[in-house]
Amino acid sequence: MDTLAQRGWMVVAALALLVVGAATLPWESQPTADAQAADREVTLEAGWNLVGWTGSTAIDEATASIADALLAAFTWDGEGQSFRSFNPSGPTFLNTLSDLALGDGVWINVSEASTWRQPAFGAARTVSLSAGFTLATWTGPDAMPVEDAVAEIADNLESLFTWDAVAQTFLSFTPSAPSFLNSAKTLGFGDGVWLRMSHATEWSQPAARAAPAPAPVLVVTSSAFAAGEIIPRRYTCDAENVSPPLTLSGVPVEAVSLALILDDPDAPGGTWVHWVEFNIDPLSEIPEDVGVLGTAGLNSFGITIYGGPCPPSGTHRYFFKVFALDAMLDLAAGATKAQLLAAMEGHVIAQAELMGLYSR
Repeated sequence: MDTLAQRGWMVVAALALLVVGAATLPWESQPTADAQAADREVTLEAGWNLVGWTGSTAIDEATASIADALLAAFTWDGEGQSFRSFNPSGPTFLNTLSDLALGDGVWINVSEASTWRQPAFGAARTVSLSAGFTLATWTGPDAMPVEDAVAEIADNLESLFTWDAVAQTFLSFTPSAPSFLNSAKTLGFGDGVWLRMSHATEWSQPAARAAPAPAPVLVVTSSAFAAGEIIPRRYTCDAENVSPPLTLSGVPVEAVSLALILDDPDAPGGTWVHWVEFNIDPLSEIPEDVGVLGTAGLNSFGITIYGGPCPPSGTHRYFFKVFALDAMLDLAAGATKAQLLAAMEGHVIAQAELMGLYSR
């Protein structure tokens, strides 16, 4: 509920942003080693948005993708203690904002929700803050607790504000204030931040963490047959009945063990299990006619070794299934497929399968 007290706090916060600080100078930053962060997509809500700019370009180029919705953009001139403005349709003499520099904090007013792509920037930086207010950009890790982010400037920090674009209200942080008044909990990479300092100081912002590389995808292949193709006779009950060679790529580095199941869902009496192995050390190659890999389980033939395709008639599908697990399983040799699946529950971090065909 919008109470009088809440409205009062918002008014005080808004007015505080325009208070002239003592001889406030523009802040400067020196980027250091790149962290190879990905380009940043900023979701702008209809209305006002306080964001940070992570690139460096002319204002009209920077805002080209949102020009149709952009009503106005403002940055803060710390030396002149005034806003610099830009309006796509406004007279030139009113557009005092000519470019956006790396690390500028930006007020953007848009007529409708929009997405604004900003160039990648993930370097550590040192920001020089003078006494008074500064509008800056946080370029450190995403979701950094405010207390941690401002720890080195806490002695001189009088207040910090971020903006909730959805609620159209300020979120605040003051080191000495009771926790229930500190509504700003974290700083996200690229957040626009209002800072008020009692004395000049420097703020070391760590490098943003680069976007995590996509996790490798576990894939099972065989040099003996391709997915969906006929399994050579050598690997069936009609010939040598040895296990085919398998190649595993994308095994997660955190995998502690592997498990393997070969089954035939087209068997007349229900799924027929041909091969069960578990507690296999992580590997990338399973050679032909491998024998026991780890701990052997019981198949539908009643044995604990590989039993090749042996359909009574027709074409059957055979699934070589590999599971990467985060643990070794407390399971005895001779365990069935059902027992293995139950033991693996909650431990599978990746899985893949290769399907081959065989006909009789």
